[in-house]
Amino acid sequence: MTTEVTTDTQPQSTPGDRREALRLLVQAARPERRHLAIGSLWLAAAAGLDALGPLLGKWLIDEHLVPRAGPMATMISLLVGAWIAGMLASSLRYLQLIRLAGLAMRSVQRIRESVYAHVMGLPIAFFDRAITGQLVSRVTNDTEAVKQLYVQVLFVMLDSVIVLAGLVAAMAWLDLRLMAVVALLLPAVAVIVFFYQRWSAPAVARAREMRSDINAQTAESIAGMAVLRATGATTAFSRRYANLNERHYRARREELRANAWLLRPALDFLNVALLAGVMAVFGSRSAESAGLGALEIGVLYAFVSYIARVVEPLIQITTQFSQLQQAIVAAARVNVLLREAEAPRPAASGRIASGALGFEGVSFGYLPRRTVLHAVDFDVPAGGFFGIVGATGSGKSTIVALLLRFYRAEAGRITLADDTAFAKDPVNLIRIFKASGALGVEIHPDALNDIRLNLRKIDDMLRKDPEANGLFLDCLTESGDPETILRAMNEAGVLGRFLPEFGKIVAMMQFNMYHHYTVDEHLIRTVGVLRALETGALSDDHPLSAKLFPTLASSRLALFVAGLLHDIAKGRDE
Repeated sequence: MTTEVTTDTQPQSTPGDRREALRLLVQAARPERRHLAIGSLWLAAAAGLDALGPLLGKWLIDEHLVPRAGPMATMISLLVGAWIAGMLASSLRYLQLIRLAGLAMRSVQRIRESVYAHVMGLPIAFFDRAITGQLVSRVTNDTEAVKQLYVQVLFVMLDSVIVLAGLVAAMAWLDLRLMAVVALLLPAVAVIVFFYQRWSAPAVARAREMRSDINAQTAESIAGMAVLRATGATTAFSRRYANLNERHYRARREELRANAWLLRPALDFLNVALLAGVMAVFGSRSAESAGLGALEIGVLYAFVSYIARVVEPLIQITTQFSQLQQAIVAAARVNVLLREAEAPRPAASGRIASGALGFEGVSFGYLPRRTVLHAVDFDVPAGGFFGIVGATGSGKSTIVALLLRFYRAEAGRITLADDTAFAKDPVNLIRIFKASGALGVEIHPDALNDIRLNLRKIDDMLRKDPEANGLFLDCLTESGDPETILRAMNEAGVLGRFLPEFGKIVAMMQFNMYHHYTVDEHLIRTVGVLRALETGALSDDHPLSAKLFPTLASSRLALFVAGLLHDIAKGRDE
């Protein structure tokens, strides 16, 4: 038997990957909803205090400075009030930054622990083709980039959006026409952000990819320095390292070029243009009315103050997009790793009381056309103890790895170590099919014959057995190819005995234009189609169904059971 292992482990992020990355970030922060809501309310209060300052200044100008009226105590009170409002706003923001920083640390801790736990559950074959430095980069560097999203980007963007909404409301209350002029800044910023994302996203992805490769080569070169020196490969590795550094430099330069053109400089230009537009509006009013009125001077002061405060949140939002791009790319890379299928976990633990091992003509290769085991035969009887000896490279570790199921066999057959296995424990009649699905191998004809001879063991007691039912549901939902397992169970007669209603529709013909198979085959193929939608094998033929399938995770078991049983009532008497 041979198994093919791909060598490309570098995850490639797509728009779909980025959506999944955002879902991962939201899921990690979901337990912190209460802190996020409280922080948003306090930030809204800080935004209100920010908007109060220019209003107090307008009142001071309109009511006291221009008319040159009013007691000095009132004017000092207005100035002190504006100062206190600013101090309170700054204090509230500081406290909410601490709150959101704690939220960020806890969310990243959840992501990092889930990534590490997932890596610990990956099959050994994955690590044969994985690059250690890249895995370390996923668990450390990429999760650290995600932390920056929570700490900086989340706080700055949330605060800036709230402040922006408060300032726009205050300007609309003062002068709706001037607010409309200032509001032109928002679509302009949206266009800048759109082009920035299109320009910088590929550069950010390349930069992080190159950084991961640099980390990988650095770690592995240091670990294997003795081999590099002994083989004279240091020059070649140095050239490759220099090439990686050059590619990383070019990607970072492209990212910085996007930042230089479309972030702070563009917003500063819009700030100046907006200020000129507001001054032009006031100038036209002055020309029409032969000078600015007292009330208009106060409004002008308030709007000049608000423009500076409106532009600053927009600048903060756009400058954080660089961090946002890096965090989304990092989260997408983490999410690609989390989508790697884990090795099957044992259903139970305990001592092995009986059983035997046997290899019959086994051949195996880690890579196609590079077989390392050639027609190996041996038997280890129950309770036997054997040692595996041989020269270096003869396949000792490979045999042990196969026995421990570190590698999934793509050819071979399961047989019985004990002819009385089904009589001793009828649950084995279901367990053998679970093992067949987990190992990806067929059941030996002799074992199938023993199954048919023991079908009478499948009675009401077995049907109500919790372990048997759990094993059957595993065959339906957890095996790599449930359609093949169910078909084998059906052909052996087990499916119709375990589910008596299913036995009534075996080989039942359907005489209509919508069905091409017998009822039992139709139901089994339905399960196969569900599995293909889940794995994305039918995403081209049924894109909407494949897109919606991941959203049904909480109903996955019910969906597969419904697919298997949806036409089972056709076996009832009419």
